[in-house]
Amino acid sequence: MTSKTRRKTMKHAKLFTISSPAKPERLQAGVTAANEAGFDLSSVPDAIFSSGYLAGDDQTRGQSLRTALTDPSADFAWAIRGGYGAARTPLPAPEAFKNGLPLLGFSDLTFLLAVAHRAGGRAIHGPVLTSFADADEPSRRALIDALMGKERVWDLKPSESSVEGTGTIVGGNLTVLATLLGTEQCPRFENRYVVLEDVGEAHYRLDRAFNHLMRASDLAHARGILVGHFQDCPPGADELVAALCRTQKIPCWTQAPVGHGNENHAFIWGEQASMDQEGRLLLHGS
Repeated sequence: MTSKTRRKTMKHAKLFTISSPAKPERLQAGVTAANEAGFDLSSVPDAIFSSGYLAGDDQTRGQSLRTALTDPSADFAWAIRGGYGAARTPLPAPEAFKNGLPLLGFSDLTFLLAVAHRAGGRAIHGPVLTSFADADEPSRRALIDALMGKERVWDLKPSESSVEGTGTIVGGNLTVLATLLGTEQCPRFENRYVVLEDVGEAHYRLDRAFNHLMRASDLAHARGILVGHFQDCPPGADELVAALCRTQKIPCWTQAPVGHGNENHAFIWGEQASMDQEGRLLLHGS
């Protein structure tokens, strides 16, 4: 396969570790699933290294990211696992994100996507390598389509405050987004569709994170909130977030196909998105 062909198909991935260590069996499952989907993966020498709850010390993880961003043989940089660690990793200069490879990840990587997007780089919210092993077939197809910059469609459930419109899309893990408040990495939400998802959080913690975002950012001026999956949270967590949106009079839609479960459709931070009255969201690609 030539380099030109790889660029056209967006199948050659440079793996990197910036958060928690991957268990060997989860790593192998991800590699197997990626190979079956046609991805061409780089070697992963640091993938199962650990320093406590992190995948190596800060400098090691930072170097893994820098190497991935600048690999001339790859089409995109793919995070092996989320967990925790991205926000404390030494980051390269903004130019490295702007001129480097597109970044793919979610969960803890929401931080890194915000950094890359702010710097002018391409940030793709989608499965990490280890979660790709569990992704359903529509999620796998959605990832490939997003990498290629193709259009995709989400069928969402509108609320009484939902309206048609057009804007760009950002978002990710609710808890991580709340931790970005007060930092230069915090994204702008005004006139944007904002995806929110989370995992393993109690209702009161979700309530606190959402209201923190409301009080300390421009979330109140979002084009709308797209409520994704709240995996391993108490029942009704997605409806809780939708109710908080209604209380604040922010248009919202539920059943966004994004989260920590088998369904996790990729989206590109900053891509154009158009919503119709029935809750059909067209992601335009980029």
